[in-house]
Amino acid sequence: MKKLILISVIFILVQTSFGQLNPINNLEFYHEHVWPNSTCPSYNCFELSWEAPENSIQDTLVGFNIYRDSELYRFQDYIGVTCLDGIPSPCPDADFINFTEPFWMKVTAVYNSSLIESIANDSIMFVGLLININTIENESFTTYPNPTKKWLYIKKSNPNSNEAYSIELRNLYGQLVRKETNIQSPHYAMNVADLTAGVYFYVIKEKKEIIQHGKLIIK
Repeated sequence: MKKLILISVIFILVQTSFGQLNPINNLEFYHEHVWPNSTCPSYNCFELSWEAPENSIQDTLVGFNIYRDSELYRFQDYIGVTCLDGIPSPCPDADFINFTEPFWMKVTAVYNSSLIESIANDSIMFVGLLININTIENESFTTYPNPTKKWLYIKKSNPNSNEAYSIELRNLYGQLVRKETNIQSPHYAMNVADLTAGVYFYVIKEKKEIIQHGKLIIK
């Protein structure tokens, strides 16, 4: 009898130590600029959504932790962070994208044994607030080559514009790896030869507003 009890205790300890807490599924982020007459903050409508994990044999799901980069935004027991057109203003989730810099979003499942968390299988990068599409068309940039090994060239589509601009490069973890500010030239070259090969994100700003963003591959 004692042997059976001992085996049962060991089995429970093994399950507690090595059993997997199921993560959330299908993390998705929707983001668009709706102008005019929008109830979304700064005309930016968005929705962060996911699916609840499958039932865990180890523990009971109690909710979700939502992170911006490594910062805990909040714990909640329901799915979704939303500001969509038609939701009465002020939107209760408006502060979720109240950032001037890009950040990574991730969601973990929280279980009731000491509020332990699952892993986060997926993450999504928020690149910044969108602005009126007409402004983007009038002040757009061309970036090339992509992929590149040494230089990233930024060409302003309207060379007669005197507006200074800046460009930032961030890695897959959202860390800033290169930043050039107060660029006046309509044709600018950024040296990226010292950066590790991989996928990066670039953001071009004028007057602290994001004008254009995209993905850059460095070989």
